[in-house]
Amino acid sequence: MALRLTHRRGDNWTGLLAALQQFEPQRVVPLDDQAVLLLAQLWQRQRPVLKPFEAVLRESLGDLETLALRGRRKALVALGDVVLQPEAWHPGHDETLRDWAEKQQWRCALKLESTFAGTGVELVSSRSEFDAAFERLQGTGRPLIAQALIQGQMAMRACLAQGGRVVAGLSLLKTEQHPATGPATRVRAVAHEDMKLACEKLAAHWRIDGYFSLDFMIDDASGRAFVLECNPRAVAWLHLGHLAGVDLIGAFVDSLSHSGMAPQLETPPSAQEIALFPREWVRDPRSPFLTGSAHDVPWAYPALVTRLMQEGLREVATRRRARMAPAQPAA
Repeated sequence: MALRLTHRRGDNWTGLLAALQQFEPQRVVPLDDQAVLLLAQLWQRQRPVLKPFEAVLRESLGDLETLALRGRRKALVALGDVVLQPEAWHPGHDETLRDWAEKQQWRCALKLESTFAGTGVELVSSRSEFDAAFERLQGTGRPLIAQALIQGQMAMRACLAQGGRVVAGLSLLKTEQHPATGPATRVRAVAHEDMKLACEKLAAHWRIDGYFSLDFMIDDASGRAFVLECNPRAVAWLHLGHLAGVDLIGAFVDSLSHSGMAPQLETPPSAQEIALFPREWVRDPRSPFLTGSAHDVPWAYPALVTRLMQEGLREVATRRRARMAPAQPAA
């Protein structure tokens, strides 16, 4: 059962329980961060009502006690001794955020908790930028963390885990993304041992089952890959495993009937650059990457193509309205 929320207040818990009862799924696959958050909240606050589905949820997601941690930025930055990460600040740090940022020469990323797809993230490189970004983000009332900026190239790795072991994985470089802190619009496969090792360590630490992915920054100076984010769910590019000789979808199907699966071996990655649909089209409708076989359009599913284009147009309109909105006067 694939789980994606409608983001309506009040009816999601009831709807999830009704779906579990109606479909009696072998697996539950969260498709967005809100779905993971809902499952974690239900397990923490309404455990008795989920007890009939505990076995399938554990086979789908692994250790339910760590589920709430996997999407929390504070929980990730607290694991600096487990995976390689940029220097970070979080509530409870010995220093104030401002003092910490000044030691970074103001070059840092400020990030809100419980925000997704690049929203709630501000990149700053001066005191004035820090002050303005801090004022904007502090007004939301959400917890804030900060990471030191690293000069390099963004990358990501998606994995399927079984019993806290990674059994299939694919690493991609973000060759283009939109907006600057948002999702990739063009990618190509890469082999990087730091990325592979970080996923293996987090899968074991949080005892993960199912899909998850990590975002990285590959440092220009050292070549090391630093973990930036964890996405505790399936991602939209799992079907690109062929770029590195793996099959993330097939591995999931096999996991339904086989325990203790052997990890898939990755082959040297393809150098082909792929334009992700509809992200590259949303970024630039005139992009030269939109023509040819490297544009990842699901032509076999015209209704899906239409819906994705409609969602892309709504996103463009929303961003255009945000740019044209008058600035709010300071309080």
